[in-house]
Amino acid sequence: MTLMARHPIPPGRGSIAGRTVLESKAVQVPDVLADPETSVRRRWARCTSVREMATKATARPSNGPNSLVELKKQLEERTRELAEARGHLSETLEQQSATSEVLRVISTSPGERPARNH
Repeated sequence: MTLMARHPIPPGRGSIAGRTVLESKAVQVPDVLADPETSVRRRWARCTSVREMATKATARPSNGPNSLVELKKQLEERTRELAEARGHLSETLEQQSATSEVLRVISTSPGERPARNH
């Protein structure tokens, strides 16, 4: 079992990582023991004398409360865009098929044909 599995960090403002996820930006806490919101890792900070912490937000979607809503909106938007693109492709295919049929009829029709210049 990994250290993180034995000591998971709960989501929320009680941890620096949790704040980073919620705010989707870098977070710096100059003194973990003096920070009223930090509840996670206080004992660790006392034992190690590490009191300043900073995190950096990643580009990956977070599991914060707003991220799922945003992902759902993005998915719905992409679905609409794909449906529109599919409609345009269908129209284009129909036009190409009709043009192909007209050209086939013209090429098999008897009558005068334009002279080719060689």
